[in-house]
Amino acid sequence: VVGYGGRTGAVVDQVYLVYATLLPDGSLVNYTTLNCINGGSSGNAKGPYTASSPNAMIGAYQRGGNNLDLLRGFTKPISQIDPAISNSSGYSSLPDLGGNTGGSLGSTFVPDGHVIVGMSFRETNGGVYAGAMGWVYAPILVSPTITCPNNISLNNIPGTCGADVNFSASATGTPTPTITYSHAPGSNFPVGTTTVT
Repeated sequence: VVGYGGRTGAVVDQVYLVYATLLPDGSLVNYTTLNCINGGSSGNAKGPYTASSPNAMIGAYQRGGNNLDLLRGFTKPISQIDPAISNSSGYSSLPDLGGNTGGSLGSTFVPDGHVIVGMSFRETNGGVYAGAMGWVYAPILVSPTITCPNNISLNNIPGTCGADVNFSASATGTPTPTITYSHAPGSNFPVGTTTVT
């Protein structure tokens, strides 16, 4: 989710979400409005308020009483959404949907490394019930970064036509990548050049 909009009058009558497609390079394209099925059709149309690429929603601040009075989304760059980085720091705010009435319901953030992908809600009096609006979230997938060992040159084992070669590679990403080798570390390599994939 990259933004939202809705209808407001005395309260927030309706909320809709805007989502985008995440490309392998971390950019976002195809911004699309998700049709509303909550609240009522009264109030004035507001939004959409969307984050610029490559930012996604990771939390929100809300005000309300019985009804939701204000929604303010929080966004972060995709590159900063990681299990090792707190979602509650380094974020930016989207414009407010609604007014400044009602009491503060506080700020909520989805777990670190996750982004908002939807919302849950309950309706009351033709609007969105403040106490029952929640976020649906999922982990962000981070393309793996692979570190390969340098080229290795060894003398053959005396009396044989090869050498036992020890090496290792490392990889990071979300989810954690699994490393496999075409030739096992520590195995015997024949004389000549062998490429390990």
